Order: sequence, then structure tokens, then C-alpha cells
Amino acid sequence: MLKRLNVPEITGAAFVLLLGVAVIVLAREYPLGSLSRMGSGYFPIILGVLLILMGLVLVWEVMFAPPAEGEAFPFRPVIMVSLGIMTFAFLVERLGMVPAIGALVGLSGMAESPLRPLTLLVIALVMSLLGVLLFIRALGMPLSAFGG
Repeated sequence: MLKRLNVPEITGAAFVLLLGVAVIVLAREYPLGSLSRMGSGYFPIILGVLLILMGLVLVWEVMFAPPAEGEAFPFRPVIMVSLGIMTFAFLVERLGMVPAIGALVGLSGMAESPLRPLTLLVIALVMSLLGVLLFIRALGMPLSAFGG
């Protein structure tokens, strides 16, 4: 009996695998160095190898797992989280880190049902505070908390 493949999971596993290959291909242009004196290409190559291994494990798992019945592709979470990330990237330099994080959390939170506005507000406030303290204060990144 032929097994029906779970195309979305195989696609995701293949994407992780191909991402690892792409990282290694791009990192080959940087010097590798040695274990005691790592070059700028050392970490990306290790990361690429780990992504390839993870992709292989995922493909193996999907190939031998029992088929899932009645699961539809989750379009809403993918769309809302992607929209949240794009909105953050668009707003962070224009309106500042706090509004951008608020938009990111708000839009990404709409991926889940039911919507929990109080939980999203707390997450947005905590992430905004941590983002400002870490990226603006501690690391000195040229971003503002509010306004561009």
C-alpha cells in the first residue's frame, strides 16, 4: 500500500535543508579560520551544517510518520505572522521600536483564535521594554523608542 505524503511538512523540511545548503554556499566566500582562531565564515558554515542535519531529520520523520488526516494548511497563522514581520520592518525606523513591536505582536497575535487582547498588550509591553533596554540602551543601536 502506498503511503500518502504530507506535502506541507515535506516542503517545510526541504526548505530547512535547502536553507542550510544556501548558507554553506554563501559562507564559502569568507575565511574559515581554525577552532582556536575562528574566521568570519566559521559560524555560518557550522549553522549551515546544523540546518542540513535538522532538515534531514525532519524529512526522515515526515517520511516515516503516519499520515495526518484532515489537516488543512494553516494559512491564517502564516499570513498574519508574515504580515507582522513585514510591518515591523517597515515601521521600526519610521515610528520607532515600541510602535513597531506593538504592531508585530498585534498582527501576529491575530494568527491565533480566540484573540486575547489583554495577553497581547502585556506581551507587547514586555517585549517593547526588553527591546529598548537591550537594543537601544545596552547595544547602542541607532534606533529610537518612539518616532523616527
